[in-house]
Amino acid sequence: MDKASAGMLRQFGEKFLLTGIDLGSEHFHELRTFDNFLACHVHENGIRDVQCMLLWSEWIRNYRRKAPGFPKLIHEEEFRNIITDTFGVKVADAGFRGAVYPGIRFVP
Repeated sequence: MDKASAGMLRQFGEKFLLTGIDLGSEHFHELRTFDNFLACHVHENGIRDVQCMLLWSEWIRNYRRKAPGFPKLIHEEEFRNIITDTFGVKVADAGFRGAVYPGIRFVP
C-alpha cells in the first residue's frame, strides 16, 4: 500500500472509528471508489441542493459499476454522516421533495 492509500485509510478511519468500525486494507477499494465518487460527482453550490436518496442511489450505482455487490462499509447511515461532515451541511426537509443536502449538487 502506498502513502496515498495509507493517508486515505487514516482520513476515513477517523470517521469510522467514531462509529465503532475498524478499517483494514480490505476496505481500501471501497474507500478509493467513494473518494473518487465525491471528487467527481459531489460539488458545493450555494444555490442548489440535492435529494439525499438521489445522491445515495448514485453512490450505489457508481459503486456497482466498479465492483460486484453492495458496499460493505459505506451504508446509508455512514454515507449521510460522511456527506454532512465533509461538506458541513445538515439534512433539510424540502417538503414534497423529501430530505435534501442544501448547498450541494450532484454532477453526473
